[in-house]
Amino acid sequence: MLYLANFSFQSSDDAPAYGHFNYLAEAETVNAALNLIREKLNSFRKDSNLFQGNHHIYLNQIIEVSQLPQDGIMTHLSIHSGRYPEVMGCSLPAQDITGVTAYSSVREDDKGTDVTRLPPFAVFD
Repeated sequence: MLYLANFSFQSSDDAPAYGHFNYLAEAETVNAALNLIREKLNSFRKDSNLFQGNHHIYLNQIIEVSQLPQDGIMTHLSIHSGRYPEVMGCSLPAQDITGVTAYSSVREDDKGTDVTRLPPFAVFD
C-alpha cells in the first residue's frame, strides 16, 4: 500500500516558525508506514539541517492508496484567509532519491533568488 501523510510542525526557537509537509511511504499497514516515517524524520534531523532545534510535528491525516484512480486524485487542500504570508518552500528537501524528479516552474538567478513571476496554472472567472 501507498500512504500519503500530511503533517504540520512548529518550532519554539528564537525565531518561531511553522509549516506543513507531506510524506509518501510504501508499507504493509498504516502503523508500519507511520513507523517508517518517524524513522525518516529522525534521520532528517540527524543528517541534515531539517528540524534542528525544538520542533513539534503533528500528523494531520494519512491517506491509504491501494489503487490510484486513472484521472488522479487531489490529496490535500488548505485555504488561508488574508494576504499570502512570507513562505519558504522546496520539493524533496534534504533528499537525493533515484527515480524521483521534482519539476518546478520557479526560476532562480545566480544568487538563488526566485525571479519568476508565475502565470496562473488555471483561471476560473
